[in-house]
Amino acid sequence: MLARGPMRAALLLLMLGCLPAHAGKGKRARVEEVRVEDLGLPPAPTTAARLEISGDLRSFAGPARLELLSSEPLHLRLHDLAEAEPTEILVESLSPVQLGRPPGASFQDSGSVVASAGKLLLSLQRAWPDGRSERIVVVGRVDPKPISTPRDWLAPGTTLFYGITLDDKPITRQVPLGLMVTIEAAPDGGRQLSWQGDVDPDSQVEDTTLRAWGGRRLIPAEVAERGGRHSDRFDVAGESQVETTSIFASRQARRTLSSMGAAAWQDAEVPGSALLRAIGQTELTVQADDALWRVPATAAKADEDGTLYLIATDEQDPLILYARRPGWTMSLLAIGRPAP
Repeated sequence: MLARGPMRAALLLLMLGCLPAHAGKGKRARVEEVRVEDLGLPPAPTTAARLEISGDLRSFAGPARLELLSSEPLHLRLHDLAEAEPTEILVESLSPVQLGRPPGASFQDSGSVVASAGKLLLSLQRAWPDGRSERIVVVGRVDPKPISTPRDWLAPGTTLFYGITLDDKPITRQVPLGLMVTIEAAPDGGRQLSWQGDVDPDSQVEDTTLRAWGGRRLIPAEVAERGGRHSDRFDVAGESQVETTSIFASRQARRTLSSMGAAAWQDAEVPGSALLRAIGQTELTVQADDALWRVPATAAKADEDGTLYLIATDEQDPLILYARRPGWTMSLLAIGRPAP
């Protein structure tokens, strides 16, 4: 019985390999449209911002969740997607610019603010009584309209911000464990990913004070193209070459999912999985810095009940946008664009 999954995967790969070279190029499997809401995914973001902070307390540059607490006076709260730390800004007057202190704050802000047609641009200097200071820059949109992804939406230097929720830790539904994966330039056809993630305190054995770790993962070209196994677990620090696809499905799986509606699939975290079946085409709205992108995707399920994947319909870069497996869920929260 233990060999059933691998045998089925091997059989399917053999069948797919026997197809003519042109098979699937002219026709695609007919898959119904499905709404994201019907798949049980979280609501799409409705605001977007890029936050840059540098100073004595912390440094961050990337996408942030933007909350408009009030419009008169303008009161903003931003949560960076690295440490989920809140940053509040109170603008008492726009003309002339007058910055205030949010309730309970002791700092003093100075700088410039531009707010027009739902767009925000703030450049601030924040000072505390004890001499600490921070430089804060916010580019935000209160009601952005989702747009199509650019051609280079996953260029080297792009950082993917994932949230991980654990079924046995309800608190992670409110504050997910964070995983940041940066796409690096890699040899032709391969993938190189650097990553940094939160550590689940309950899994620590040797160092109970460790809160974050990271490393680099190299996926050879042949694995990225037609790898038979997949794993999104980032739980071994340091640099390693792996023989599983990760964050991205294999390009072969993406092609056969489009052309046949199914693909060989072995997820290391889903025992017994051997086949991925498309259940619908959809479109996921994802924050990319201060914009919202519409990312076309295929919703698919593995053999195991309760699994669900959203895989971008990009044959070169079939990114995993969402994955729900027994015990845990991984969701793409935002995309950080490369520095210009």
